[in-house]
Amino acid sequence: PVAAPVALPVAEPVAAAPEGPPVAEPAVADPEVQPAVAEESAIVEAPKPAPSPRGRVSVEGPVTATLISDRGRRQRPGRVPTGTYQLEFSFEGGDTMTLPTPITVTANQTVTVVCDPIAALCRVR
Repeated sequence: PVAAPVALPVAEPVAAAPEGPPVAEPAVADPEVQPAVAEESAIVEAPKPAPSPRGRVSVEGPVTATLISDRGRRQRPGRVPTGTYQLEFSFEGGDTMTLPTPITVTANQTVTVVCDPIAALCRVR
């Protein structure tokens, strides 16, 4: 007797591997090695600059005074940075004057300038 033909299953075509570099297998964790832990980092602020030392210039008399620093910065009398200043004065009548000698202001020092409107004159006391 002749055997009846048997249908064999047809194999699916195998897809070709994509071209390119080989794919690495996932790493297996070594139980002996501890994972790296990110350390907490503290935020460190830059130190604040120390305040510049200051002195005081006081003007007595009915005048408007202006201090002019050696850098040309103009400011009113009161608490001022230490340094050397020219002093300009304007009297009520419109007369103006500049002290002939600059004044030097040191830390925590008060320089007092007294102005006489009648003589249109100011001097350091």
